[in-house]
Amino acid sequence: MSPRKAGALLGVLALLVAACGPAATAIPTATATPTPTVSGARPTATTVQATVAPTPTKAQGVTAAATPTSAPSPSPAAAKPKYGGVFRNYVIRDIRSWDLQKDPGSDYPLQYSQTAAFSRLVQWEHASADSCNNPLGLNLAESYKFVDDRTLEVKIRGDVRFHNKPPVNGRLLTADDVVFSFRRAKEVGRSGAITPYTALMEKVEATGTLTVRFYFTEPYAMAVQTLLAANMVAFVLPPEAGGPGPDKDYGNPSKTWIGTGPFMFKDHVPGVKISFTRNPDYFKPGKPYLDGLDHMIIPDPATQSASFISGKLDAQLRVPPTVVDMYRKTQPKVVISGCPYYAGFGTIWIRTDKAPFNDVRVRRALNMAIDRQAIIDTLFLGEGEILTLVPSQYGGYSLAPKDLPPELRQYIEYRPEEAKKLLAEAGFPNGFKTTLETTRSFGSPFNESQEAMIAMWAKVGIKVDPIWYETGRYSETTLQGNYDNLGWTRSQQASDPFALSSLHSKSEFGSNRSHVADPELDKIIEKYRAAFDVNDQMLYTRQIQARAVDQAYVVQQPNQLEYAALHPYVKDFGRMSHQSRSANLFERMWFDK
Repeated sequence: MSPRKAGALLGVLALLVAACGPAATAIPTATATPTPTVSGARPTATTVQATVAPTPTKAQGVTAAATPTSAPSPSPAAAKPKYGGVFRNYVIRDIRSWDLQKDPGSDYPLQYSQTAAFSRLVQWEHASADSCNNPLGLNLAESYKFVDDRTLEVKIRGDVRFHNKPPVNGRLLTADDVVFSFRRAKEVGRSGAITPYTALMEKVEATGTLTVRFYFTEPYAMAVQTLLAANMVAFVLPPEAGGPGPDKDYGNPSKTWIGTGPFMFKDHVPGVKISFTRNPDYFKPGKPYLDGLDHMIIPDPATQSASFISGKLDAQLRVPPTVVDMYRKTQPKVVISGCPYYAGFGTIWIRTDKAPFNDVRVRRALNMAIDRQAIIDTLFLGEGEILTLVPSQYGGYSLAPKDLPPELRQYIEYRPEEAKKLLAEAGFPNGFKTTLETTRSFGSPFNESQEAMIAMWAKVGIKVDPIWYETGRYSETTLQGNYDNLGWTRSQQASDPFALSSLHSKSEFGSNRSHVADPELDKIIEKYRAAFDVNDQMLYTRQIQARAVDQAYVVQQPNQLEYAALHPYVKDFGRMSHQSRSANLFERMWFDK
């Protein structure tokens, strides 16, 4: 990028942030309020502060109809939740690995089960019935503060007990449990799902019975939003449940899945269901309302829908748009809930470190050959949004395509003829052949969207041969950044604003999946990591996105809504946004029947 172009871009972004970002506010220390929304200035060694992501506000940049769909109507103010019932949902496959930290988030059946049985220090609260926002809230943590820009102190609630199962037997949670859990996550969590969050954590230690301090190797302003809230990192485990000796194992759920969550593991019938029962000693008084959860293992889409319509399931989470369309036409009593994906729909990672993708013209051609609006219209029911990187629900952290300067916006617009010209300039007048390593494990419409992109690339001469991996190999290769040319993931690494530092050239294993080495981008990311002021965070996040668009480091797919279908007796479900943000969904639902 030329100096003039870079200067103009930064100026535009600064004006955008000034217009869209929240006004600077003083920062109170985080306390046990339901949904803290704290922001403010960078802490110093003598100034105790706390930062929590502001409640996301709707940002501009949504194309088509990416607004939330209808959700369950709030219960009347006088209505009180009823106790009883077992919530029956489905998952598309069985859990292949149960250890939370050794093999985290390998598939979403594990994630749903994690959020039922275990708790984090802080968590993204599930959206209310009339909003897609998921503000960050305190959970096991009673409060926290930054002692300085490399030290975070967390005070833990004193009334939290583990499940009353041997060998833990319902004892109280202590700071030592938190220290053990985060140390173990760093030591055994070597996958790309763990390392981006623990890389900057130098050490963690208990400074009191209920007080923990996290020490970082450099300023880490997003530690609360990432490390403490990470769905795949931050669940607190009791050391004794993993057995004796240093090499503890949490892979046997009937013996080792002992958490502090609203439900306790009950049983697992391979290929049939995963069941949980109510935790009577949950630290949130009165909750949960349900007697239990059954995650039915149903791989076949037709069987999933038939089971829901017949009443064998209470809900379908992550419903494909084709099924949503069918329900809207044939099942008028079914309640459809939807919000844009918080994690982004999907990312095509590019091996920028090898030919031909080390040529920015080739990478730009890959992007300009994609008709994103056509994918939204044909596969997403017309309900979706075109992204730079970050979904619009993150408010000022998101950079809408329309807010890009024209010279950058063109790179994510559908311009097939210009894509051909760029390929010719790069020495490929007749195009070239390459591969895309991916998986069919996520089903519809993920597979169809990738197939549509492959067809679009073919029209400009880029012949892409897809390699569809089964879940295990996919998790061990593409998901870790190990692929030959192009690789697809449902990862948050390019769509979560608090994880964008993964594009740094010195990022840890499995996070910089496009193998980016860009000194200019590195400088922005380093400023971002040290930015404790919300306005600064938004500015740097938007600069990162603009640079990524300019250099075409990824092909970001358009974003669809994530839908849930519910029977009308399911109350206080709220809107579906993402399974990693369903932490308080299970604890608050109840049945009105």
